[in-house]
Amino acid sequence: MTTFLKDIEKETEKLTRARITTDNNELIALVVWRLMEMGEYTDDIKAWDRLPQAQKTWANCKAHFIAAYHTNKAFQKATAGSQGYVNKMTETNLKWENFLDTIATASTAENENINAITANQSNLNAQVQQLIAQQAKILEVLASNKMGTGVTQPKAATQPGATERKRKPLDPTGYCWSCGYKVVQGHNSKTCFKKKEGHQDSATREDIKGGKQYNKFWKPSQDF
Repeated sequence: MTTFLKDIEKETEKLTRARITTDNNELIALVVWRLMEMGEYTDDIKAWDRLPQAQKTWANCKAHFIAAYHTNKAFQKATAGSQGYVNKMTETNLKWENFLDTIATASTAENENINAITANQSNLNAQVQQLIAQQAKILEVLASNKMGTGVTQPKAATQPGATERKRKPLDPTGYCWSCGYKVVQGHNSKTCFKKKEGHQDSATREDIKGGKQYNKFWKPSQDF
């Protein structure tokens, strides 16, 4: 019995190392449960239950059941019976030790997995924070560039001569072989800077010489 109780204390140390908390009340309950399984301590367990709660300490538990063990052993009538009693206690002790070993091993493995998951999560959090910081820097650079230049890109011209139109008025009598009828003043077949293949410098509104007919029906009243 003394060895049995000492082994329980040793095994509970394993539980503590595995980060499983326990207290003396749990130890006492487990000891009583194990002894009830043996069926040899019914009266002793009842006597223990009748004690005031204040007296049900771990030290008193050990003393109570060690005394009960020696009393029961003394009443064994035969050596074989006594030896059987001792063997039964040894078997119970081994079962208890294996039981706690299993819990401690499983708990240790679980804690190792939890630690690994926690470490992995910490790494992921660090990477996320790094990405957020990089994104903030990129946005800061983009905002700085936008504020620093203040340049708005002009829209692409959709028709020949559209860019020029912003600077000069349209010529109601003008014509360009490559650009058609709607051209600005000063823009004609000879002065055109976007001459297409086959361009004729001498083409005019009266004689287009096979030139482009863009905006042929355009009238000055539409823009003036």
